[in-house]
Amino acid sequence: MAGGGKNNGGGGMGQFGKAMIGGAALIVLGAVGAGAYLALQPQNELALDGRTIDMRHKPLGGDFSVTTHTGETVDANGVLDGPTLVYFGYTFCPDVCPIDALRMADVQRLLADDGVDIDTVFVTIDPARDTPEAISYFVDAMHPEMLGLVPDQPTLEAMTADWGLYFNKVNAPDSEPDDYLMSHTNFIYFVGADARSRFLFRGEQTIESIAADVKTIISAGYGDPSS
Repeated sequence: MAGGGKNNGGGGMGQFGKAMIGGAALIVLGAVGAGAYLALQPQNELALDGRTIDMRHKPLGGDFSVTTHTGETVDANGVLDGPTLVYFGYTFCPDVCPIDALRMADVQRLLADDGVDIDTVFVTIDPARDTPEAISYFVDAMHPEMLGLVPDQPTLEAMTADWGLYFNKVNAPDSEPDDYLMSHTNFIYFVGADARSRFLFRGEQTIESIAADVKTIISAGYGDPSS
């Protein structure tokens, strides 16, 4: 999440390197996040890790038009057209966002070693500071095939409702206006080829756990648009 204090001064490129060193991220995993989803969770019919959240009864997601880290304009069906892991965070994060993005990339590598191809996507919740250039630096540091997306503010607000997101800007006392953290949920979303998410992975799950569940989910047909 965004680094606090003077670590956030200057451009986005230098912020990521500094943010990786210090600061504490604010992550909401209480009633707004995990508890709300667990209250809706159906009986688990698949052999998944007990921490994986099953949203088959109410898939998340929706159409959108956003800018990629390379400056292209894409929509949901154009980028979420196969089994994909999606994470919502921001590049100024001092710890949790880069850790979770790297975990997502490691799952992609682990699955590739087993002959299972998936995509990974990082969506910023901080478009005011996360330019395509900043996102490009961030995703390139995680995985050469990771895609970064930068929604504008109205699109981000629509995505908040469609994807069940929570985030909030938190300023430290006496900090500069652009020197803030973001409190937010930190699920990794599994998205099928219909651009909808039916399974969420928690921050405490290992890459091995997530990779095993992704295999099970794909084998059950949830990576296919007809499922």
